[in-house]
Amino acid sequence: MTDPQPPQYQVPSGFDPGIAPYVVANETRPGPAWEDSTLPFWNRLIDTFKGVLFDPVRFYATMRTDGDYMKPLWFALIPGIIGMMAAMLFNFAFQGLGMMSAMGNRAGGPSGVEIGVLIGIMLASIILSPVFVVIGILFQAGILHICLMVFGAANRSFETTYRVVCYAQAVQLAAVVPFVGGIAVGLWQVVLHIIGATKAHETDAWRSIMAVFLPMIVCCTLFICVGGLIGVFIAAAAMQ
Repeated sequence: MTDPQPPQYQVPSGFDPGIAPYVVANETRPGPAWEDSTLPFWNRLIDTFKGVLFDPVRFYATMRTDGDYMKPLWFALIPGIIGMMAAMLFNFAFQGLGMMSAMGNRAGGPSGVEIGVLIGIMLASIILSPVFVVIGILFQAGILHICLMVFGAANRSFETTYRVVCYAQAVQLAAVVPFVGGIAVGLWQVVLHIIGATKAHETDAWRSIMAVFLPMIVCCTLFICVGGLIGVFIAAAAMQ
C-alpha cells in the first residue's frame, strides 16, 4: 500500500492567470506551497522554487498579497544566502589569488597576519550575509514600490511588492555558476519583478516594465549629465 501524497495547493476553479489586468480577492489566492504549513518542508521548498522559476505567471497570479512578512522572508533567505555566499567565495578566491601572488613576490611571501586578515574578512562577510540579504530585499522592494506608485501601478500595499521581491530571490541560486551566474541572476530577476508586479498588483504590463526600468533610466541619465558637466568644465579649463 503506497503512502498518501501530500496535498498540493490548488488554483481556484475558472481562474485564468494569463489574463491581465484582472481582480482577484486575496482570500481566493491559495498562495505558494511555501506558506502551506500542512506540507513537508522539502515539498514546500521545492514546489515554490519550481513555481517561481518555471511558472512565474501562475505563481504570482496565485500568490497571496498580504498577511505575513516573515514567511516570504524565510524563503528569500535560503537562495539569497546561498547566492551571496557563492558570489563572495568566487570574489575572494580571485582577489585572494591576486593578493597571494603579489605578496608572494616579496621576500618571504605573504605573512600569517595577511592571510589571517583575508580569511577573517571572508568569514565575516559570510556570517553577515543574512543581514545583507534582508537589507537588499527591503531596498529593492522600497525602490520598486515607489516606482510603481509613479506609474499608477501600485494597486496594493508595500507588502505586495515586498512579497514579489522576496520570492524573486529564488533566482539567486544561479549565482553558484561562475562568471555567467551573476548575469543570469540580474536578467532573470528583472523579468520576475515585471511579472510579479503585473500579476500581484493587478496592473498593466507596460506600467510594471516602466517601474522596473525607471531606476536604471534615472541612473543612466544622471551619469550622462554628470559626464557632460565634467566634459564642459575640462573644455573650459583647457581654453583658459
